[in-house]
Amino acid sequence: METRLIRHVTLRRRRTLKISISRTLDINAVELVSPAWCGECGSEVPMIPPEVAALIESLPLLQIYKGIGTGKLHSAEQTSGSVLVCLNSIALNR
Repeated sequence: METRLIRHVTLRRRRTLKISISRTLDINAVELVSPAWCGECGSEVPMIPPEVAALIESLPLLQIYKGIGTGKLHSAEQTSGSVLVCLNSIALNR
């Protein structure tokens, strides 16, 4: 007498679901956007704090500072010592 072992194998399908999230940020608030001279652009341009740049680009703040350090993002230092990021350079690096 022959014994057979029967296995039931359940095959599962893999499904990939892509979710796209779109955000619109209104940064036209007077306290967030400051016109300042950008030496790299050679003109007065709208500038924003690095924290706002991080929100716009969905990047960690450290990544924004790295971009400033490498020259990828233009920046200007205010007399108070705070740093502003050029909106033109953010648009160029998208």
